[in-house]
Amino acid sequence: NGYVWLIINPMRSLSGIINMAAQAITSAEKLFYYADFGSAIREPADATSPAEFRGRVEFDHVTFSYGGEDVLRDVSFTAEPGQTVAVMGATGAGKTSLTLLMGRYYDVRSGSVKVDGIDVRRQKLKPLRREIGYVMQETFLFSDTLADNVRFGRPEADLSHVERAAQAAQAMEFVDQLPRGWDTIVGERGLRLSGGQKQRTAI
Repeated sequence: NGYVWLIINPMRSLSGIINMAAQAITSAEKLFYYADFGSAIREPADATSPAEFRGRVEFDHVTFSYGGEDVLRDVSFTAEPGQTVAVMGATGAGKTSLTLLMGRYYDVRSGSVKVDGIDVRRQKLKPLRREIGYVMQETFLFSDTLADNVRFGRPEADLSHVERAAQAAQAMEFVDQLPRGWDTIVGERGLRLSGGQKQRTAI
């Protein structure tokens, strides 16, 4: 009986491995299909960029649908460089959609979104998105030093750049109070920081 079990157990394990391999192959095929398919948002061959990004944003009679339902309908407004614009509304009213349309993560159904006078559908995507800072309501920080979390997008940045960014986000006041300053390990998802401190670090 002992020898029989020594034969059966590896055979059972082998059947499990074969099942996992078959699932992995199927999943990989789907993954490679969508990777080859690419994004639905593509820049045109004659894409351009403003000579200088100043930050003027114009929504001109924008209608946007998601899942067959209108999220935004005939929205028009202009935000001038340096101007602060607050958008308020109930959950699902389309506040986040406004920012996603500005970076052309989606395309409008009708109307246009212009950044510095050029429709985002005619702009080069990388330069456009590089000029947009997007801070989510829910922040995610890595279990690393505070400095490395701030320089996540630019790992080559030195401490002077990190401090300049922190001053712009009004984060220096709490950084100076931490026992190890910039070398403080914030913990997974910023466990050791308060909600406001996590938000400023993300900014």
